[in-house]
Amino acid sequence: MSDIHTRFSTHPTSGAERITAIYTDQSDLSTKQITRSYDYALDPRDNHLKVAEELDYKIYGDLSVIVNTNGDTDTFNEYILGIGEETKSGRGYKFYYYRRNNL
Repeated sequence: MSDIHTRFSTHPTSGAERITAIYTDQSDLSTKQITRSYDYALDPRDNHLKVAEELDYKIYGDLSVIVNTNGDTDTFNEYILGIGEETKSGRGYKFYYYRRNNL
């Protein structure tokens, strides 16, 4: 299992702001990604989390669950996508998968 990385970007001509979430499968190095428009009603971290959640659901459906910021979950799925740290560039986040029984 891999991690989901997100990044903030601005379109060079239109100036549109977007968030891209990328997942690389470690078993075959295939990638999946989605890009969504920046939601100005949310703060930066929640924008990244929203896109990471959407990609997570696209890949695993109901097999994993996002841990909210206080660490609570309300389902008992095998994997949890935990909130990771901000990237060194300050333009993205890394979200980690954890096995529920390893927490």
